[in-house]
Amino acid sequence: MRRFLTIIAYLVGTYALIFIHLCILFLLPAPWSSLNVAMLAASLHITGWADHHRMLMLTVTVFAFALDSFGGTVFGLLVIGLPLTVFVMTRLYYRIFTNRSWYTAGMMAAAGVFVFRTIYLLLLFSFSLIGVTDPPQYQTLIDAFFSEMLITAVITAILGVIFSLFSSRFKNDNRVYWQT
Repeated sequence: MRRFLTIIAYLVGTYALIFIHLCILFLLPAPWSSLNVAMLAASLHITGWADHHRMLMLTVTVFAFALDSFGGTVFGLLVIGLPLTVFVMTRLYYRIFTNRSWYTAGMMAAAGVFVFRTIYLLLLFSFSLIGVTDPPQYQTLIDAFFSEMLITAVITAILGVIFSLFSSRFKNDNRVYWQT
């Protein structure tokens, strides 16, 4: 029963994130509308609840499928890119960023946006080669991606500071993973 309630909570959270993402996308002005809610939520989730990464992968896949189904992009860009990015982010957390702190959350969000947009550009380029889409304007996309990376990393770090003040899950736990 507890697992069922956890799955329901993750699905409700997923659709709440979709709602928040769409509100940010359409209601905020130009530089702030580029906030990547998926990377923000994924990096805070990995930092706070590192032991639930399987549920995070399921949640991100459902999130990507829902956004890709109703979005204006070619189907497959988000379904392929977001789960791969979250997988890379969890590996980065376990291998490189091994503490729970606000700067870890910010760096993971920046790395996640960078990996996601690299996969996005590669998929967009491959789709344009086979004729599914028109070739994109790469310079404007790269400028938008770097502003997205900066805004997402800063807001994630700020939320990490706020969460660490009110929750013990986000405090630096000083774990030692190897012996010298």
